[in-house]
Amino acid sequence: MRNGAKNTSPLPAPNSGTSQEAAPLVTLAIAHYNLGAYFPDTLATLAAQTYPNLEVIAIDDGSTDAASIETFEAMRTKYPRFTFLRQPNAGIGVTRNRCLELARGEFFIPVDADNLATPEMVATFVRAMQRNPELAAMSSYFLAFDVPAPGFVPEQFLYALRPTGGPHALASIRNVYGDANAIFRTPALRAVDGYETDRGTSCEDWEAFVKLVHAGHRLGVVPAHLFYYRHRPGGFSRSTNWFANHQRVLRQFAHAGNLPPADALAAWTTLLGFYQELERRKQAVPPRRHRAADWLRSLLRKPFEWLKRS
Repeated sequence: MRNGAKNTSPLPAPNSGTSQEAAPLVTLAIAHYNLGAYFPDTLATLAAQTYPNLEVIAIDDGSTDAASIETFEAMRTKYPRFTFLRQPNAGIGVTRNRCLELARGEFFIPVDADNLATPEMVATFVRAMQRNPELAAMSSYFLAFDVPAPGFVPEQFLYALRPTGGPHALASIRNVYGDANAIFRTPALRAVDGYETDRGTSCEDWEAFVKLVHAGHRLGVVPAHLFYYRHRPGGFSRSTNWFANHQRVLRQFAHAGNLPPADALAAWTTLLGFYQELERRKQAVPPRRHRAADWLRSLLRKPFEWLKRS
């Protein structure tokens, strides 16, 4: 895959017997806000990871729901090895950056507080990064589900997302890199100042991937479904304005420099396709006078059609 992206070959099952001494530390970062109904299930999947050397940091970003606050506090006792912090509401970008600042791991994996990780997620991510030392980050495939009740492992899915990892020019139009639930080399993500801290818009994960590529880093995709994405109609990415969400990504392309010829061709081809589709849609709806003429003609034809049938 050209221009900063690379697809990897399927990975064999990770070795759950890897010793903690030989395994690099991985920081799992969770930004929690009013998701107490799902938070325990997310933590349970992280506690069940086959990978032996984990640091889990969960930060409550000023939740206002009393039940969610109570649940967050209860998790301190259940998982004494995890780190639980609370802060005034600052937004997901600030919260993830605080996790990034505190992270001691060589690798950094953000995890949404309502998603579910497969037991091999971290081990597979780490193995993929070790086999591809030239990459700064890798996302993965995932399966989306909409089971509203907590405590259930999804068995049926709404869709599967399988990001391509490029070409980078298309990242100005849609997220080709994947979900925030990806693995990063901690120094590389810190070097680009982590996540942007805008309030009221989403797509901070998409924007972070673009920042890494513009800084000269390469990204990859693990071709395996490593987590389950909870598709909630009220989720932040679906409740915010999509045009504004997209604008925050586009601003990263303002000073991106010249695109390679293949990416430039892909961008212009895509824009041409959008233009042609708009023109087709315009032509698909005839003017009102034409529709009126068609209606009148159909009325005049009916008697003759009746005569033909008789």
